Amino acid sequence: MGFGRHTVSALLRAQNRHQQDWSADYRFYSQDRFDERAVFGLVRQALEKTLPAQEPLVVAMDDSLLRKTGRKIHGVRYQRDPMSPPFHVNFVRGLRVLQISAALPQGRGLARMVPIDFEHAVLPPKPAPKASPQEWEEYQQLKAQRNINRVGFERLQSLRQQMDHTGSAQRGLVVSVDGRFTNKTFLTRIPQRTVIIGRIRKDAVVYELPAHQPALGRKRKYGLRSCSKTIKSLFKRCGLLPPAKFTTSKSSALSRSCCVWTGPPDRCRSWSSSRWVTA
Repeated sequence: MGFGRHTVSALLRAQNRHQQDWSADYRFYSQDRFDERAVFGLVRQALEKTLPAQEPLVVAMDDSLLRKTGRKIHGVRYQRDPMSPPFHVNFVRGLRVLQISAALPQGRGLARMVPIDFEHAVLPPKPAPKASPQEWEEYQQLKAQRNINRVGFERLQSLRQQMDHTGSAQRGLVVSVDGRFTNKTFLTRIPQRTVIIGRIRKDAVVYELPAHQPALGRKRKYGLRSCSKTIKSLFKRCGLLPPAKFTTSKSSALSRSCCVWTGPPDRCRSWSSSRWVTA
């Protein structure tokens, strides 16, 4: 809402109070740190009051790049510019953040996305090339702990716990994610009463889980190759209406229930995992 840089002065200007006494505003913001999670919790509760009791809360989660110009800002580093052309990769200085936005229905099938969670997914600084092996080992451990997929399911678990503690334990949670989160690290730690809808690569091959395991030799990871009939049956098992024709080239995955693929029926593709029924 502010003009130019997001400062207290810009906030006063947006409220047309820049010619009034501003000492109370600066005194208010200098008392303590801003607790964004408490504010986002109130926003989520207000949004849920507009939904029917049996309707799930639909949210979208994705990571983003928050550009910064200062070199001494905590967590700032050079990252790949998502707006750069594929034939020339550019790098910009910024912060990696993870945001969750809830869908506020607007009627006629439309919805407005309202932010309800914002997390700074900071990465550890990379050690110098001449650093000791112990420093490099600690860096690799911190890097694995702060992986964007780990941050994603931690924030998702926190959202589910907040809903349970504020009287929304029976309300379902439907989360739409990008292909970055449709992997084993994220999908094997999904909270209860939560459905994940995500994209998988269009050339992924779909296999059912193995029905039997051999007594000797290597255990099987894949069963029979799926077809359009199996996909339609899983649509019905999940309580969804299957599309009349499988004509699109994108894929969707519903955690714990099924993995639904949409594509030409003569080329069955999908995802396989030991934690969810797949098609």
